[in-house]
Amino acid sequence: MKFDPPLSILQAAAALNVSRTAIYEILARGEMTAVKLNGKTLIRSSEIERFFETLPAAKFQPLAS
Repeated sequence: MKFDPPLSILQAAAALNVSRTAIYEILARGEMTAVKLNGKTLIRSSEIERFFETLPAAKFQPLAS
């Protein structure tokens, strides 16, 4: 079985380039799951990857010429 390294809230926020608050909001909406270990909230790295893959593609408008 492969070990899936967990990330702290701060590390998860850094990985997704969002704030800690944004991570807590994502967790509260049930879009990602976390575990508790000795009072610390941890998110599996595979869970962050899974969440990232569910995000919609960015759409850009052509630049005016």
